[in-house]
Amino acid sequence: MYIYQFFMLSKRIVKFFYKNTALLIFIVVIHFIQLIYSRNAYDNFVGDYKGALSGLCQMIILDDYDKINSLNFYGASILVQLIFTCGVIVASFIASDKENHTLSRILMSPIRKIQILAGYLTGFVFSIMIVSIVYIVISSKLLEVFWGYSIFNLLFVTFICVLSSVSLAMLISTFVHNTKLAAGIMSILIILMTFLSGSTSATLQYSKTSSFTLFKWAFESYLNNMDGKVLKESFGNIYVLLISSLIFLTLSILFFRRKSIYDN
Repeated sequence: MYIYQFFMLSKRIVKFFYKNTALLIFIVVIHFIQLIYSRNAYDNFVGDYKGALSGLCQMIILDDYDKINSLNFYGASILVQLIFTCGVIVASFIASDKENHTLSRILMSPIRKIQILAGYLTGFVFSIMIVSIVYIVISSKLLEVFWGYSIFNLLFVTFICVLSSVSLAMLISTFVHNTKLAAGIMSILIILMTFLSGSTSATLQYSKTSSFTLFKWAFESYLNNMDGKVLKESFGNIYVLLISSLIFLTLSILFFRRKSIYDN
């Protein structure tokens, strides 16, 4: 019985996620446009690399490498942004569930709250993994982004990144009952992490704030794979993402256990 309900909940999540076809296409297309624009901007840039333009010089230097050029650099950066942007949908859905009392109706069935969260986690991780794989395949085939020689390492890193995104969104949504507020908080965090990590300005290695963002650890894992490094060299990044995910999930579980199903 529990397995069946868990499966049905996960299936419901996946169905909802892909029901928003127009939104998903918009999100993916926007990120592809961003990738193309970023590549063209640095390919056509001519000028004196001083002052505020010093960060641009870093991208030009990247093109001296065979594997991590500006295209691959931004391909990885934008994939991380895409994964966490999809987390906005996660936060919105769970908050909407609570807002519309759907969660209460589900919790009235003989299924534990931790299984509810596991159903959310499984359904959303699966859904965002598919979106990420589509982005990787299209960017590789059409834009010639090089993702590395190890497909297993690439998928594993992507899975860990998606897990971090979903767990963060779940934590936010457990403390927020309003759909727009949940989406807004997640969006603000994405903007802050993008800015503070330096993953879009090629100043990642110089940014003192980057270590406090999930973007930094996720982005570096992709660069390591592109550079042909073994998965072991990304274990430090992976551990940070995993520990962060476990903390987010643990807090989510504790919060749900403290609340009555009728409080929604």
